[in-house]
Amino acid sequence: MPRTLWKGTLSFGLVTIPVGLYTATENKSPSFNQLRRGDNSRIGYKRVAKADDTEVGYDDIGGCRKQMAQIREMIELPVSPRPRGARRPPRL
Repeated sequence: MPRTLWKGTLSFGLVTIPVGLYTATENKSPSFNQLRRGDNSRIGYKRVAKADDTEVGYDDIGGCRKQMAQIREMIELPVSPRPRGARRPPRL
């Protein structure tokens, strides 16, 4: 029998319920698959281009170059060193 990590109580007005916290001993999360009704075969997912119905690989997925450039600019500008001769900002 596993040992409890923590013991306590939950109180709801006049009712008190003892509670114990135990460590997990094995993975008990269920996994679900979608099945086709006719023959119970598993259903998969494909990345397909809507323009010509061809399958697209992960290497061919993109389209956020403008947003990535803006993010890089926001990150790199504050980190850049102060130019020579520039004054320090006043301390508060």
